[in-house]
Amino acid sequence: MVGALTRILDELPADAPQRLEMVEMFQTLCAALKPLQGADGMWRSDLLSPGDYPNPETSGTGLFTYSMAWGVRNGLLDPGEYTNTIAKAWHGLTTLALKPSGLVGYVQRADDSPYSAGADETHDYGVGAFLLACSEIGLLAADSPSVSAWAGPDESVVDLDGNGQELVTLDATATEVYRGETVNNYTWWIDGSPIATGITAQVSLPLGTNIVALKVSHSDGQIYEDTAIKTVILVHADAGPDQVVWDNDGDGTASITLDASGTVGTVSSFDWWLGSIWLASSSHAQVVLPLGRHTITLKVLGIGGMESSDEVVKHLTPAVTTTASTYQDGNPPEHTVDDDLGTRWSASGDGQWISFDMGRTNAVAALHCAFYLGNARQTFFTVQTSLDGSSWATVGDYTSSGTTLDRERFSFPSPMDTRHVRIIGHGNSSSSWNSYTEVTIEAQSSMEDADADTLPDRWETTRFGNLSGNAGTLSDADLLPDGDEYIAGTDPCDELDVPSLSMDLAGGGKVELTFATRAALGPGYTGLERKYAVEQTTNLLSNSWAGVTGWADTLGDNLLKTVQLAPTNPTTLYRLRIWLQPMP
Repeated sequence: MVGALTRILDELPADAPQRLEMVEMFQTLCAALKPLQGADGMWRSDLLSPGDYPNPETSGTGLFTYSMAWGVRNGLLDPGEYTNTIAKAWHGLTTLALKPSGLVGYVQRADDSPYSAGADETHDYGVGAFLLACSEIGLLAADSPSVSAWAGPDESVVDLDGNGQELVTLDATATEVYRGETVNNYTWWIDGSPIATGITAQVSLPLGTNIVALKVSHSDGQIYEDTAIKTVILVHADAGPDQVVWDNDGDGTASITLDASGTVGTVSSFDWWLGSIWLASSSHAQVVLPLGRHTITLKVLGIGGMESSDEVVKHLTPAVTTTASTYQDGNPPEHTVDDDLGTRWSASGDGQWISFDMGRTNAVAALHCAFYLGNARQTFFTVQTSLDGSSWATVGDYTSSGTTLDRERFSFPSPMDTRHVRIIGHGNSSSSWNSYTEVTIEAQSSMEDADADTLPDRWETTRFGNLSGNAGTLSDADLLPDGDEYIAGTDPCDELDVPSLSMDLAGGGKVELTFATRAALGPGYTGLERKYAVEQTTNLLSNSWAGVTGWADTLGDNLLKTVQLAPTNPTTLYRLRIWLQPMP
C-alpha cells in the first residue's frame, strides 16, 4: 500500500484537499515499517512475526525501499530519520537478494498468506520491486540530475488542408523535477533556432521530419535537454481494427468488410492487398476470403504522390459449438467464442476440459488463446484433436507466456485434418483454475477428396452443393470440363465465365495481349497458387509452344495483365496456359 500511495501523491495536485490526508497516511505507514526492518536490512514475509519466516523477502523490501527513498526525495520524510534505514535496505537488496549471476532471489510467491522464499526463488514482480528501489536510490545520489526533460512522444500528424504545414502541439508536462522546485523556463528549438516557449506550445511545422529540441533551465544552473520527432505527412492510412470472423455456413469462406474510413488526409486511391494479391480498390469493400489468418495491407495514395500503408488482420475461423466437462456459474464454455476478452470459461481442477466442434473436417494449424489474468500468471494445458469426437489424439502440451491478456498463438507441429479440438487444463502458476477468455481456431479448408475424382470436396460442395462433379464433366455449355474450370478458377455452372486472352494491334505494328488473372483463393485451393504463362508458336501442327519472355510464370493476383510485344511474324499465334502449384 505504501508504494501505491507514492503513485497517488505523484498524480495529486499540490492543492488537492485530500493530499494532506494522503501524506499523513504515507508518513504513518513508513514510521510503522521502520522498526520492523531486519538486522540485515530486509523485511520478512510476516512483518509482525518475522521469526515464523526467517528468510528475507525481496518484493516487500524493494517496495518499502523505493517508497522511503521517494519520500525523502520529495520532502515528505526526514532524511535524518530515514537515510540509515534506506541504506541498510539497499545493502540487503544488493548483497542478499541480488546474486552474482544477476538473479534476484528471496521473492515469495503470490499467495494469500506469508511464504518463506528460498535464496534462488524469483518472480517477475520481485524483480520489478528491486528495479523500483534502484530508480529512487539513483535519484538520491549526490551526482544525480535535478531534472529529466521529456519533449513528448515522437508522432506523425497529417496536413489536413494540404497547404504544406500543420499545427502541432508541443507538450513537456511529463518532465520530472527531482531536486529543488525551480525551473526557470522551457524553450523549444529546431536547427538551433527557438520556435516557442512554455511547458506547452502550438507551432506550425512543415511537411517532412522535424526534430524538435526541448531545453529546460533549472535553478542549479544546468540546462536539461530532450528531443522529439514530429513528422508532418499528407495522408495516413488506417485499415481498421483486427477482427475475428466466423464461417457460419461451413463453406470454408466468409465475407469480410474492409473499411478505411479512419484514413486521414486527401486520398486519390485506395488499394487492398493480400500479400501480392489485389483484393479491392475502394475505401469500403466486401471481399470473400477462405479460412485462415490473413494479414491485409491497405495502400493509399495522397496528393502530391505521397503514399501511406497500414495492415489489418482478419482471422476467418470455423463456427463452432462448445462443450465442457464443467464450468463455474456465470462462466460457460460459449464465452470463449464471443470475441469478448471480458468474458471467460472457468473450471477448477487438473483435467477439466473444453471442446470445440467445427461441424466438418478442416486443416487446423494452431490455436489462438487468451487467458483470464494472462498477464499475471502462466496457464498449462494439453491440446487434443478428433475426427469423430470419440477417439482423441494428443497434439502436445503448452504453456502460456504469463505476460499478456491478448490472444497467444500455439502452433501445431503441422496442420492436422480434424473436426474436434479439445483443450485439457492443468491449472495455472498460481492456482488450479483453468480460465480462458477467448479461443480461436486457425484452420484452412481441408483438401480431402473422398470420391477420388481429383476435385477437392470443398470445391465441389461449394460449386454444386454435393460431390456430383467430375473432372471430365461438362456442367455448362462452354466446352470447358469441370477439372479445367477448377484449375482456371472459373464457374463450372456459368458458360460465360471462361478464361480469355485478347489481342490487339498497338501503334507501330506492336502486338498487345491482355488477360485477367485470378488468385487461388477459396475452398479447394488450400496451399496452392495459380500461375499463368503466355506462349507463342508459328506452327500449330508442330505443337511446339514457347513461353513469351517475361510472361512464362505469372502469379494469379486478380489483376489485368497487358503484354506488349514488338512487331512479329503475322502468322504467330498466342495462347494462355494456366496451372496450379503448391505455394513456395
